[in-house]
Amino acid sequence: MKPAIRHNMIRNQRFSPVFLIALIAIAISFLTRLVLLFKSANGMSWSIPAIAGSFCIGFFYDLLTASFIVIPLVLHLGFMSDQHYKKPLKWFITGVFVVLFGVVLFTKLIPKEFNKDLYYVVLFFLLARLLINIFLGSRTDAFRFYWRRTFLYIDCFLLIFLLIFNAISEYFFWDEFSTRYFLPLRFLNFCHGLASIPTDPVKA
Repeated sequence: MKPAIRHNMIRNQRFSPVFLIALIAIAISFLTRLVLLFKSANGMSWSIPAIAGSFCIGFFYDLLTASFIVIPLVLHLGFMSDQHYKKPLKWFITGVFVVLFGVVLFTKLIPKEFNKDLYYVVLFFLLARLLINIFLGSRTDAFRFYWRRTFLYIDCFLLIFLLIFNAISEYFFWDEFSTRYFLPLRFLNFCHGLASIPTDPVKA
């Protein structure tokens, strides 16, 4: 298949993996909810309106979750246009990454005191994108096509793996706490808050 035909196919179906991953995320969440429903069948009220309402609320929650999950994929696919690596847009995008990297590095846009890990993650991402943009700008169209396709497969694989891993974790988490993630996490945060309260009556 010629590179021009490949590029046309990518252009016409560029964001189809986003919808595919979103559907997979919603399907895995639905199956997880269904499995947990049958696992706790003894303590459930099998009222059709109650179950239907729970699944409708869960579906809305899954839509919101899926919209966050596909953000990395949307960002990846947004850079799949060859126009980004050709003059003058190539130098404009390179300049944007240089400016953003400098702003994060030399200002307190993301204070280290707030979250040191977030600070270094953002710096690493901007530097990596800058170097990749310069590297791909010096390569041929065919090379960029294979590069982007390879990393698209890697992104999709990692997202699906994390979704399945999360579903399995939720099953065992439910088995231990009889609830899903967010409630125990709030409980643990509450306990951490209690533990941080000084017990000395003078300090209190």
